[in-house]
Amino acid sequence: MNAVSRTTQMDVHLRFWDHDKSLVTTRYFDSVFLKRTRAVDLLDGLKGSFGSKNLQKILQLSMDGPNVNLKLLSDLNAELRTSFGGLQLLQRGSCSLHVVHNAFKTGMSKTSWEIVPFLRSSYNLFHDSPARRALYTEITRSTSFPDSFCGTRWVENANAAEKAAAILGNVRAYVEETKKAKSVPQSWSFETVCKALSDELLEPKLTFFSSTARILEPFLNDFQSDDPIAPFLYDELHSLLNNLMQRVVKPDVLRTAKSLVKIDVQDAKNLITAEHFELDFATRSALKKVKGVSEKDVLLLKNDMRSCIIGIILKMQEKSPLKYSLTRALSCLDPAVALDNVTAERRLSVCLDALVSSGRMPGSKADRVKMEFVELCKDSRVRDEMKSFNRSEGRLDRFWVDMTKMSPKPCPNFLDFLKTILIISHGNASVERGFSVNSECIVENQTEKSLVAQRYVYDAVQDAGGVDKFNIDKSLIHSFRNAHSLYKDEMKTQKNAAEREDEIRFQNKRKQSEIHELEAKREKMLAEASKISAEIEDLKK
Repeated sequence: MNAVSRTTQMDVHLRFWDHDKSLVTTRYFDSVFLKRTRAVDLLDGLKGSFGSKNLQKILQLSMDGPNVNLKLLSDLNAELRTSFGGLQLLQRGSCSLHVVHNAFKTGMSKTSWEIVPFLRSSYNLFHDSPARRALYTEITRSTSFPDSFCGTRWVENANAAEKAAAILGNVRAYVEETKKAKSVPQSWSFETVCKALSDELLEPKLTFFSSTARILEPFLNDFQSDDPIAPFLYDELHSLLNNLMQRVVKPDVLRTAKSLVKIDVQDAKNLITAEHFELDFATRSALKKVKGVSEKDVLLLKNDMRSCIIGIILKMQEKSPLKYSLTRALSCLDPAVALDNVTAERRLSVCLDALVSSGRMPGSKADRVKMEFVELCKDSRVRDEMKSFNRSEGRLDRFWVDMTKMSPKPCPNFLDFLKTILIISHGNASVERGFSVNSECIVENQTEKSLVAQRYVYDAVQDAGGVDKFNIDKSLIHSFRNAHSLYKDEMKTQKNAAEREDEIRFQNKRKQSEIHELEAKREKMLAEASKISAEIEDLKK
């Protein structure tokens, strides 16, 4: 019933410095509807949305990590080099949220466990089946049922795994009673649950799944924000990777490593053996409840857990923004880092080098930025504010703007640098959230323009802070009053355009007909000429 939902939709969001608010803002810009999703199609879509002349204003392209997006990034860089005198995009890697989610998925795939089929099947077994739910409640005296499994955001399944571990006894009792009564459900879900329950170590595995997801969860929650938090990305990712490595990497290797990204976790010399792998408290407690488990089984379980952690680390090393020097350089604007003058200046220099080499800032201005930043960070009042800055209570853009106002000397160059750097994205959360908005906006027989228009309205209301805070000015009232006349004008425009297209199509069809007639005439004349030529040759002979 809807042609829009049968096309490939690319949403474009802009992250920019809002001069009216003096803050970094992320807004919905446009939706491009594509037939195919090759890199060349995505680039054409961006050109059509922005206009080719405005491509030079794109500082960075934020995206998740499929190869087609990486090819798009390469093609866009090539376009900028050719058309705008060597201009380049700043590169900070793909969306860190996607990287962490996929790293967890990759890590769990390194085990031989059937956790995912069990979680899915246990939910499907009782979902939309009142008879089974009633029998389960009758047998277990419980109304607590398994939670659904999310196949796209793996870390969010920590709750599902915890719930499954908590009601594992009830599910086992239900299966046993069902078998005794010989009323076994004839479904793949029931067979999968039965197979999983035969594993005595299922509960420790579920607990490990949940506890590992909980390690990654705080990072994903913190970086769902649209606030300018890219300067905090390096320390948070570094801390997360360090916590994971402490579980599998030898302490001396971790202590002497210059970079966590360069530690080879595939080299057995750098790793703790499976025997010495330390379980988390929740998994250890679940393992103690299992009776009659052999030391060999425990060792194999630990080896699987170690393989899972190594798989997560490898994926993060491969895809994480930690690979890019700019990620670390951005942290110069973290107040905690800025307190250390030496570290802050070194990282600021790397950041300015990236801007100069990409053609985003002249070298002379970069020198002035550094001078102003150093002077600002030496001010005792500014340093006191840096010490008291709390990321959960204040925005980084507002903090630095306030610091420049506090400075006795003006900092125009540093402010320009600030406006450029703080719009660099830390993840693709805003675009991902837009998918849910799309699904709510789509209705039957909707055109592409209608969907985009509804997205504009939704975005404007959200930016205002809600319907009750949206400012209804005279221009909006006039637009509403003139809506029908605007609609009629648009219909007339579309009708005229359709008539022009029909006229062009008719002219083209007539021209094609004339061309066919001329072609036939030429063929006929060529045939007659050939015949006369043959007769002349015969006469000559």
